[in-house]
Amino acid sequence: MAQQDTQAQAQGKGATAATQAQVHTTEMPTVEEEHLLDQAFVPYNVETMPDETTPQPCMHGKFWAGEERGCVTCSTGHYCPEGTLDYQFPCPAGTYNDMMGQWNCTICPPGNFCPEQSSEATLCPLGKFNAYYGMDRCMPCPVGHRCSVEGLMEPESCTAGKWQDEFGSAECMECVEGHFCVDGTVQPAACPDGQYNPMAGAVSNEDCISCPAGSYCLQGAHEPWECPPGTYQEFAGQTKCSDCPPGSECW
Repeated sequence: MAQQDTQAQAQGKGATAATQAQVHTTEMPTVEEEHLLDQAFVPYNVETMPDETTPQPCMHGKFWAGEERGCVTCSTGHYCPEGTLDYQFPCPAGTYNDMMGQWNCTICPPGNFCPEQSSEATLCPLGKFNAYYGMDRCMPCPVGHRCSVEGLMEPESCTAGKWQDEFGSAECMECVEGHFCVDGTVQPAACPDGQYNPMAGAVSNEDCISCPAGSYCLQGAHEPWECPPGTYQEFAGQTKCSDCPPGSECW
């Protein structure tokens, strides 16, 4: 028993010596570390921490609408590049945007017009046309032409037998009697002196007819005029009648 106590005491002394040896063998702090230990403790400054409420740049297709709403999807007729703040940009004149959440606008195609902030391309109305990209308005149909359908890219020339002297017309008018109208006519051309034309819609001067004998025809005549009593005309294609010779009767 006494032997066991002696062994226990010896083990205890050994453990104590080992512990002390461990303590004494621990590395001493360096000069730099001692300097840090001598400094007073300063708590983390809250004001320098990242503010979680600070808005991050909105992705393209969205814009920052304030802390309550955050990043909001860009509406049609507008565009929102990345980082757009406060308000969305309206599509410029000559462009449009028919979808939400876009960061650019689409150029307006021919046959259409796009005012500022357009959410769609609008077809040119009757009487107008547009041959170009990126237009915010359509042009009136020129004289001698018609624009008879919506969304026209090129005006249509009045066909032979028709005419038009006004801008912005949807249809051409039929050529009147005593005249003829070639393609693209602005004003009907009158049949020349000594000829006439009884029909509407004539397409060339070949539709004008020579005035018959016994009558006369002035420019633009739609029918021949008979020589009045006391006059006569023995030739065709004439513009006047002659007085009846003395001693003769003319009727």
